[in-house]
Amino acid sequence: KMWLLLSSTQGIAELQEWDMQTGQAVGSWILPSGRQWAPGLCSLGGGRMLLAANAEIKVTAEPELWELGNGGSLRGADPSRTLNALRPFEPR
Repeated sequence: KMWLLLSSTQGIAELQEWDMQTGQAVGSWILPSGRQWAPGLCSLGGGRMLLAANAEIKVTAEPELWELGNGGSLRGADPSRTLNALRPFEPR
């Protein structure tokens, strides 16, 4: 699979998952607003992804790490339910 992080000029960020064998989109999730999302993400294994962001409303840089996933695959998951799995990253 391939993951794409898209940002619009209106400040909307969307994460998309694509199946590389079929070339079809598997899912897409709107990310929380008010942040500048870094152009990349890392796999933590076990279906967990790590994203980085910076709060836009702050005068100074305030980097954030966010985790997406709950240890299972996101494939075929309901995007509204999966978005609830997006949370600030806490090392285990």
